[in-house]
Amino acid sequence: GQPLAPQVRFVEPSDQEAAWRPMAALWESVLKVPTVGPHDNFFDLGGHSLSAVELSHRVGERFGKSMPPGLLVELPTVALLWEALQE
Repeated sequence: GQPLAPQVRFVEPSDQEAAWRPMAALWESVLKVPTVGPHDNFFDLGGHSLSAVELSHRVGERFGKSMPPGLLVELPTVALLWEALQE
């Protein structure tokens, strides 16, 4: 017979995306890029130390969370950073 197609489970973006989407919007604004996904790397998108400082400031304003700019070196994606800030 024919090989079975691999089963791909579609994951609704709704709740999970709704959670990190505001963070992605900050990245888009700071990095001046049209779209940022949950696994895009801050530095690959053109981020650098000054934009990290700006993002840190905006995260504080928007979410009331302290985010040292250096945290982006350890957690360079929206998903990782968002998860860490929820703790």
